[in-house]
Order: sequence, then C-alpha cells, then structure tokens
Amino acid sequence: MNPFLNPEFWLSLAFILVVGMIIFSPVRKSFQKFFGTKRQQILDQINQAHETLSEAQDLLKEEQKKVLEQSDLKEQHQQIKALQQEFLQKTNVQIQIKKQDYQTRLKLTEAQIKNQLRAELLDKVERKILKAASTKSMDKEIQHFLQMLDKKEFV
Repeated sequence: MNPFLNPEFWLSLAFILVVGMIIFSPVRKSFQKFFGTKRQQILDQINQAHETLSEAQDLLKEEQKKVLEQSDLKEQHQQIKALQQEFLQKTNVQIQIKKQDYQTRLKLTEAQIKNQLRAELLDKVERKILKAASTKSMDKEIQHFLQMLDKKEFV
C-alpha cells in the first residue's frame, strides 16, 4: 500500500511540520518580533491616548476656572457636568474604536499567518510529491491531491 495516498499520512506530516516550525527558534523569533512590534505600536497608541486624556483634563480644569470667574455658580456647574459627560462619551467612543481596530488587525494578522503557513506547507508537500513520485504515477497523485483540496479533507 502506498502511504502517499493515505490522507492521515499527509495530515500527520503537516502537523509535524507546523510544530517543527514553531519549535525552531528562527520561526519563533520572527513571530515574537512581529507580535512585539504590533504590541509596541498599540502601547504607543495607548500612551498617546493617555497623554491626550491628561491634556484634556488640564484643559478642562482651566476651562472650569474661567467659567467660574465669568458666570453664575449654577451655570458653571451645569457646563462642567456637560463637558465632563461629553468628554467621557468621546473617550469611551475612542477607546471602543481602538479596541475594535486592534481586534480587527489581530484577526487579519492571524488569517494572514495561517494562509502563509498553509501555502508554505502545500508548497513543501507538492515538492516532496514531485521528488518522490515516479513520472507515471505523478498525474494520479496530483489529481488525488487536488480532489482532497476540493473536498477540504486536507485543510
């Protein structure tokens, strides 16, 4: 019996390749570098948001002082409350947008990595098939491999 025709063989070969690629330090280092830069970008954005928040709070305090000097105490308190609520709403909206953006970027990155790994594995499998198969049985094996991909038994 030819082991190349058995789907379990290809599945286990793909599993071993993926685990091997994760264990080897160059691949692991590239993953760490990639996600490290993404993490740093997000932390920088968070720091910018915190700086903007502190600037806004400082501006709010200045505005509160000006308002207290110019008008009645009741009007001042109403304006302050309105500004605080508006500020909280805007910051919450910005935080939600940043979170959604981060989640979207993370999902896109994961999908790209999965697709890249899948393409690399398929290329390696195809090269091994081409090396190992004789010229007569090569067409049959390629057709079988394409059928497996169409049926999504392999992926």
